[in-house]
Amino acid sequence: MPNSQPAPPPPSTETPTPLRVWIVSDDKAGTVNQARGLLDRLSLRLPVPPEVTEILAKARVPFRWLPARLWALLGPQTAVRGLQTPLTPPWPDLLIAAGRSAVAPAAAIRRLSRGRTCVVALQNPRLPLAAFDLVIAPIHDNLSAPNLLALDGAPHRVSAARLLDGARDCPPDLAAFYTEATAACAPIAAVLLGGNSARYRFDTETTDRLAGQFAALARAGVRLAITPSRRTPEDAILALRIALAPYRHYWWDGTPPNPYLALLALSDHLLVTADSVSMLSEAASTGKPVHRIDVPGDPGKFARFHARLEELGLVRRFDGTLPGFVPPPFDETDRAAEAVATLLKTRAGGSPRGEKSV
Repeated sequence: MPNSQPAPPPPSTETPTPLRVWIVSDDKAGTVNQARGLLDRLSLRLPVPPEVTEILAKARVPFRWLPARLWALLGPQTAVRGLQTPLTPPWPDLLIAAGRSAVAPAAAIRRLSRGRTCVVALQNPRLPLAAFDLVIAPIHDNLSAPNLLALDGAPHRVSAARLLDGARDCPPDLAAFYTEATAACAPIAAVLLGGNSARYRFDTETTDRLAGQFAALARAGVRLAITPSRRTPEDAILALRIALAPYRHYWWDGTPPNPYLALLALSDHLLVTADSVSMLSEAASTGKPVHRIDVPGDPGKFARFHARLEELGLVRRFDGTLPGFVPPPFDETDRAAEAVATLLKTRAGGSPRGEKSV
């Protein structure tokens, strides 16, 4: 009996249209990297690279003095004009908003586009979460809504591919340091230093404690590779360098290129100060033992973040020793990207423009 089923349609030969994406973010490196990291992972799910526009969310007077809620109450036509960079149609397919000055204009664009722009807010937007299609915020913010994805940390740009690139592009002086340590069978510990912030103070007592602990590790044969940040106090840098002067170690002095990815990729242990959610999230994603260096201050909600990473077996408190442990897989950035991809597909009723069909 002949088959009466119709033949399937031939595969489409049309080139997929790129997804048009705006990243609207403030100028804080940690904030914009969250948005870029999310888009990096989302792009892996697209058949063609997206068309990306990055817009600095720098508010004009008087908007820079207004809280996001009041800014939003002025109405979408006014709110969208609150940045120094004009926001005008055509609106994007996807808008990723990160930072205080980004959220009110982003919510306004969602209204002005009549919902055609999918708007994703990173971090706590301090607006009703229903103003966005999706809010991706850390679990320690204690938010609750049907359109909320709560992460155990922050999205970031560290991935297996970027770690391989970091190892391959390791600066020559750091590569020589690692080669020498490996030949001596010496464990290598990267130290990622933050510094003073609104909640934390890198004080003299902390500096003295770390100087003694680092020197003790170096005497025991551990090779330390240290990178400070712009927030690390100069007196702390000087004291730590003096303490380590008798021992073989590596210290990044700020001369490009930045060895950050190489340190994450090639070190056996990662020591990270407690003041940086971003650095702890990035370190925890590497699969290396991560040791949190506590800094005096009032951690507030970040105490919940620290406790959560310990509960998951990703991070241990640094006590001057470096016990080995194998942390579980941890990739919250990919989980966030999958949520955005699913949202885009659901909104389109199948495979949206630029989205891979599965």
